[in-house]
Amino acid sequence: MKQLSEKQLEKVWSKQAKTYQKSYDKKPDYLAHFAVIEQTIASGIGGVADKKILDVGSGTAITSAYLAKKGAELSLVDISSVGLGIMSLLGQSRVV
Repeated sequence: MKQLSEKQLEKVWSKQAKTYQKSYDKKPDYLAHFAVIEQTIASGIGGVADKKILDVGSGTAITSAYLAKKGAELSLVDISSVGLGIMSLLGQSRVV
C-alpha cells in the first residue's frame, strides 16, 4: 500500500472537513457517541469538568465542542487547515 505524503493527507482531510459538519452535526445516531465518550472519560479520569484535554485529529471539533460544554479546556490539533478554520469559526477553545 502506498504511503501518502503530508500534503496528500492534508488534501484528503480538508476535503472531508468540508462535508463532515453537515453530515453528522445534530443527527441522533451521531449524537449517541457522546454518551460513550463521556462514560469512557468518566471511568478513566472521573469526568471532564476543569480538565485540560488535547484533541489530536480533532477534525471540525464536534466532539471537542461537546467536551467544552461539559467544562473541559481544550487544545485542538488537526492536519487539515480547512478543519482548523471550521474550528475557529465555531469558536472552539485553542487551535494549535
